[in-house]
Amino acid sequence: MPPCLAQRNFELRKLELGTCGRPYGTPCKHEHACIRCPSLRLDERARPRMVEIIANLRDRIDEARMNGWLGEVQGLQISLNEAARKLVGLDRACDRQAVGPVDLAMPVITIRRR
Repeated sequence: MPPCLAQRNFELRKLELGTCGRPYGTPCKHEHACIRCPSLRLDERARPRMVEIIANLRDRIDEARMNGWLGEVQGLQISLNEAARKLVGLDRACDRQAVGPVDLAMPVITIRRR
């Protein structure tokens, strides 16, 4: 496959919350549970949706606890932890972009004489 075609196919891997960083042609072992997947790259425009997902996960955890569904609580808690981690990562990345480039100035080279 020519490189330009491979690049085009890679760019088409758009998801609701961002893009998938999996190499092209590899299977998704998370079965589309993208919130848990380390390959999900959140788009900053998806932040409000991620906040909604986190709130929904908390509500579902509360419901599962009330009903005694401990296995469900554990699975939802894993998803909640990953969603919160991704949201923090997104916020950090946005903060870094807001700061902009850092001026490191010109290095000064000094020569030591013996």
